[in-house]
Amino acid sequence: MAEVNGSRDGATPAPAQPEGARSGIVSWFSGVFFDPNHTFVQIASSTERPHPTDPNRKKDGSKWWVPFLISLLITGVMVGLATSYMIPEQIPEIRELLQSQGQTEEQIKHGIEIAKKVGPITAALFVGALSVGLFFAAAGLAHLLSRVLGGKGRFRIARATLAYSSLATVLGSIITIPIMMVRKTAFVEFGPTLLFPDLGPKDLTYRLLMQFDLFMILWVVLLTIGLAAGYRISKGKAIAPAIVAWGVYALIAIVSGGGPSGG
Repeated sequence: MAEVNGSRDGATPAPAQPEGARSGIVSWFSGVFFDPNHTFVQIASSTERPHPTDPNRKKDGSKWWVPFLISLLITGVMVGLATSYMIPEQIPEIRELLQSQGQTEEQIKHGIEIAKKVGPITAALFVGALSVGLFFAAAGLAHLLSRVLGGKGRFRIARATLAYSSLATVLGSIITIPIMMVRKTAFVEFGPTLLFPDLGPKDLTYRLLMQFDLFMILWVVLLTIGLAAGYRISKGKAIAPAIVAWGVYALIAIVSGGGPSGG
């Protein structure tokens, strides 16, 4: 994706790294959780490193694509697993659909077996492709709003910040997947839905509340800290673009029928 508002004038240099803080991606993975403000300053600064061959250009050294691809992979695994648990519950609907098409009992059984095998892979690939689009849309909106609120920086700061803050939802997925496998259920809850046991995945209220689980809230908090550090605006201002970015994911999840949240 092309850089939005791509230039940074000479009066607004990249955030300076604290003395001795020129670390790398390994320390950033833990630093995002244990020292987020310091870590996001480093990440933002790394997006404007001197280019090795062209002194007039800056190189993005944040390696934002590493946490992004990890998030994409973990989300795909979780969605595929969740779908494998959901398909048996949908067999009556699948059977009814195939019957309405005039298929024989043998064809219906074959169709159900195909759905069991192909469904999880198809769902994982679909969500993966959707996640790529949502990621760049959310990063673009967060960048534009941060600039409107007085921030200084390029799109690559929002991209890196969003990628590293998504480690919060990766952590959630890593905790959720084993629980899903033990309980053999598509829905593991860490939020307000636990207070409403009568609600189910088909309820709009349930799908809305699923977007306020513990790890989604942690993601918004980290994103707020990261945008504030990267664009040099107050956290009070940074919460607005962070919520807009969260809203992109939440709206799609609510409209599409919910499901396990993941960044």
